[in-house]
Amino acid sequence: MFTPQPSTIFLTGTTGFLGKVVLEELIRRREDYHLQKIIVLLRPSNTLCAQDRFYSEVASSPCFSMLHSQWQEKVEVVQGDLTQTNCGLSPETLQRICREVTHIINCAACVAFDLPLANAAIANVGSALNLMSLARSCFNLLAMVTTSTSYVAPFTESPIPATLAPLPYSPAALYQDILDGKIDEATILKQTHYPNTYTLTKCLAEHIYLSQKDLPLTIVRPSIISCAWRYPCPGWIDSKAAVAGFVALMGMGYLRVVDGKNESILDVVPVDVVANDIIREVQLISFHQSRWSDTSSGDTIVSPSCCSIVHSVAGVKRGLKIEMLASTVTRYFERIHRAQAPGKSRRPCLKYLGQRNIIFYMHDFMAQRLPLCLTSLYFHATRNPKMARKTQSLSRVLQKMNTLFPYYTNRTFDFEPSVWFLDANPLAYGLEKEDSFTPEKYAVRICEGVREHLLRI
Repeated sequence: MFTPQPSTIFLTGTTGFLGKVVLEELIRRREDYHLQKIIVLLRPSNTLCAQDRFYSEVASSPCFSMLHSQWQEKVEVVQGDLTQTNCGLSPETLQRICREVTHIINCAACVAFDLPLANAAIANVGSALNLMSLARSCFNLLAMVTTSTSYVAPFTESPIPATLAPLPYSPAALYQDILDGKIDEATILKQTHYPNTYTLTKCLAEHIYLSQKDLPLTIVRPSIISCAWRYPCPGWIDSKAAVAGFVALMGMGYLRVVDGKNESILDVVPVDVVANDIIREVQLISFHQSRWSDTSSGDTIVSPSCCSIVHSVAGVKRGLKIEMLASTVTRYFERIHRAQAPGKSRRPCLKYLGQRNIIFYMHDFMAQRLPLCLTSLYFHATRNPKMARKTQSLSRVLQKMNTLFPYYTNRTFDFEPSVWFLDANPLAYGLEKEDSFTPEKYAVRICEGVREHLLRI
């Protein structure tokens, strides 16, 4: 009988929403995965070393509250930085990692949409190059998974397969030109039809990864990640990015005007589904023999054609229609508003959902800009600069919401799902028949998660 060897996983991105859930899943099912150790790469902060930062920002998270009290014994934190040569690891740590690691999971990314092009390239492409260099030195490596985004695919009305999106230039040359300042950001975004530097540099990183056909690599492309469906607990979330920010601002009565099409469908996928897709693709349970050859160099891959791309998405049938999501949010938080003391929160009220026209601008001014402007003036007049700054910051966030997100709220991306885990094996996931996934149920679960874990009301 074949007995799988214990696995040692090199994991990045654990301070992020997805990375925490991947770590929790690995620890919770450590026996199934024959887990020996998880080596977590973490940057130091201005005030904390990597180890202290892990305990402060990761281990203390409610994400891990259901695990046994000694779960951290399976985790080793190493200090490093993916944007640096050798991932910022000390020579001794690097050598040991290269001897021990059997699997690599990369959940690290800079997801800011409006980062300057060069900064986004260093964060998303430079880190890819450094991680691949590390992976090639891990002579016991069995599999490597890195995360991207399904939105690297240019928009089309047709179904979108999990294939590499084209670029107009050589990926290596484009990356170098970006670093050298030879590429104008607005020009390259227009040429490639990308809405922001995040999706462009993620596409570029995919090309860099797949041009190196010497690694047992899978790229997992999530769509819009949001609240957990089941694990670590239903509705869990700790990030205000993307849909959660939309729900929080609308639920608290601040976002009242949305640039979007009623019939557009957002592809929103639960974070635990994405985590399961990542762990499935790294093949911890049914992995095959090592792909490394027995040549004298010790760094040659037997199977050079093992790179693949996998969608981790909801798909159109399970996506959230904008109109349905907005009405669910307003109804849910209207009940919360009525149950609270008067004045504790604004009543959620969607004044306008539609395309950017004169009606949009009228409602935007009357329902959002003017009230916040008057509120800011009031706080200035009453010598409350702290609240005035908060009001101005909120105004900028609302403007940003209707600047960065219309690309998504006015389109329906028909991503072809690779596997939908909840359908593939719902009982193994701990689901009963009455807990079956529907877009309407998930919209409510997002509202519950945002209220409990982000707004705490």
